[in-house]
Amino acid sequence: MKVCISELLKTVKKIEERIVQLKQLRFENATYSYTKGEEPIIPEISPEDVTAQISELQNKVVFLRNKIAYLNSTVEVPEFNTTLGGCIIMLGQCKSELQDYNVLANKQPLSRKTTYNGEVEYTKVNYNIDYFKQLYDKTNDKISKLQMTIDRYNLNTMVDVDDVYLQY
Repeated sequence: MKVCISELLKTVKKIEERIVQLKQLRFENATYSYTKGEEPIIPEISPEDVTAQISELQNKVVFLRNKIAYLNSTVEVPEFNTTLGGCIIMLGQCKSELQDYNVLANKQPLSRKTTYNGEVEYTKVNYNIDYFKQLYDKTNDKISKLQMTIDRYNLNTMVDVDDVYLQY
């Protein structure tokens, strides 16, 4: 079946959510309680059976994540002169830098505080605040472009995947 990268990502997320549910079920079915004279209600599904289901789903996640990783490393994105994976890395870097630029762009040029012994201490910035405001704006725009590009490639890059890996 032909699916896009976004569909693979969505499927992996749903499988991982199902694994969390099954792990909870495994613990719930690991024991049962009853009182003297009462007929015990033994869970219908054993922890061993649940463990087998979890293992099967984990193998599907490994397959799908490897498929996604392969596509991320081979799909070229000419507008950023890198691969789709490179764009994802750049996006993370830009988001990190954006936080720093925001702090630097919003510092007061001159501040003062009173020290413990009553003296006034002045602190002055050692850089051009407007430069970091411009960097903030440029980086914010780049983040938007990167995100739109990643989304577009995730929706438009199709790959063949056996139906068995898409079932959960």
